[in-house]
Amino acid sequence: MILTEYRPAPSGVLLTRLTAAGWPHAATSDPAPRRNSVAVLSREPFIVCPPPRFIPQDRWIEVELPAYRLALAAVYVPVRGKDVARKDAYWRALLAAAATRRRAPFLFVGDWNTGGPVGDAEPEGRAFSCCEHFAAMPEYGFVEAWRLLHPQERAFSWYSRRGGADLNGFRIDHAFLSEPLRERLVSCEYSQSERFAGISDHAALVLELRKDCAREGILREEECA
Repeated sequence: MILTEYRPAPSGVLLTRLTAAGWPHAATSDPAPRRNSVAVLSREPFIVCPPPRFIPQDRWIEVELPAYRLALAAVYVPVRGKDVARKDAYWRALLAAAATRRRAPFLFVGDWNTGGPVGDAEPEGRAFSCCEHFAAMPEYGFVEAWRLLHPQERAFSWYSRRGGADLNGFRIDHAFLSEPLRERLVSCEYSQSERFAGISDHAALVLELRKDCAREGILREEECA
């Protein structure tokens, strides 16, 4: 489970309750008190890895999950704001990291504050900053899970709001899979119920992968789910 925009004080109760509810293994990116960051929770133990160079520590957690035979980086890409250079630098460092992880069963997941150049924002044609880096991820060995399964559909994970009502939609929460994980992909969907309930202003991204059957010696596909 990946939580983005995590802050120690307001989010601490949530982390405590989740660990008590069956997610006992947790780590945060150790942010300053008022800085948004990321947290990772798991039912199985994991190993925390140091962040790559040039990646702000509070915007990245990388973990190895031996029980699931994969590793992942939970990311929180900067919002553009007035500092496009900071977002661009993060993306360039992320692409460099992707190039060195492409042959491993690896997953990038989180709030990217970026989408594709077409179809991920409304009104149609509105472009994200750094969308060229987003579109370049396949060149670095990673495919976007939701778009792979829904090539012609539109869905949004966050909406600007006015007067308490949704205004424009943006798809900014994503999961990218390396090629070794691509064959394990089962489903990737956005759940809006958490957003409608006011638990978060983002939709939840729910990703399902098969077990690594090749390493377990399992032959029948139905046993892999």
